[in-house]
Formats: sequence, C-alpha cells, structure tokens
Amino acid sequence: MKIIEVIGIFLLCSGSLRAEDPQVIREQMWKDEIAPILKQSCVECHGEKKMKARVRLDTFELAIKGGKRPGLIWGHPEASRIYRTITKPRGTEGAMPPGKREGLTDREVAMIKSWIETGPADEIPVAPSALVTPSAGASGVSRVDVKNSAPTNVVTTNSPIDLAH
Repeated sequence: MKIIEVIGIFLLCSGSLRAEDPQVIREQMWKDEIAPILKQSCVECHGEKKMKARVRLDTFELAIKGGKRPGLIWGHPEASRIYRTITKPRGTEGAMPPGKREGLTDREVAMIKSWIETGPADEIPVAPSALVTPSAGASGVSRVDVKNSAPTNVVTTNSPIDLAH
C-alpha cells in the first residue's frame, strides 16, 4: 500500500508542477489571449499567406522567433520587438498596424506585456561594447558606446576595507 501512496503523491505533485511550468502557462496564455489579438490585428500581414518583414505571428513558435531578430525576449517587454512595435506612437515609422488601421487597445497591449513578463526572464543579448536602449530611431534601438564612458555612480571612501585592497 505504501508504494501506491508514494506513486499517487508523485503523480499529484508532478501534475501541479507542470501546471506551474512557465512554458505551459505561456502557451496557454498564447492560445487563450494572445493569438486571438494577433489574429484580429496582425496576421493578415504577418501570417502564412503574407509575411511582411519576414515576421509571422500566426503561431506561438514563429511569434517568439520573430524575423531577423527575436520577436520577444521573455521577461523583457521593452527589449522585445513585438512589444516595441505595438507601442510605437501612431504615425511614426514602423508603428503597427500601419496606415489608418486601428491600433491595439490599451488592454490588449497590457495583455501582451503580461504574457512576455510571464515566468523567468531570458538574458538580453547585448554586444559587450554596447548598451541597447529603446529610442525613437528608425530601428527603435540605439547603441550607446559604454567603453569610454566614465561611471556616474562611483563612491569613494576611506574605510579600512577599501584601503586594504
């Protein structure tokens, strides 16, 4: 009887752990919330039949993959191409959807942001000599040279610990 109880507890625990798995949650959010938003507003130009800018948003995997750059970086909406694109001010280069089509609602944007923030964050890929920050530039990203920049938050003290080094 003990082995059956142990197996039962294991099965219960593994089921609850799976429900908490970030990948499972992300895929469920995609299916229930994100895919319908993108299907309504984006897939006409970024789907199987038409793939502008080499971006497809009709499947979970392809939305994450993006085009030349990743579509999203888990945990970092501001570094994710999808989020940056849908939050660009109307009338600016690269704002989506283009033209006079109605943009996403604040609620839809918040849902996409929440989806990207779900689970543990990925590392943001950054070149060692550059810091990537959002900007109003054509690509939405500017590079700032940090090699020759002096740190702005340096504190010097004369404590015995500092002097020992």
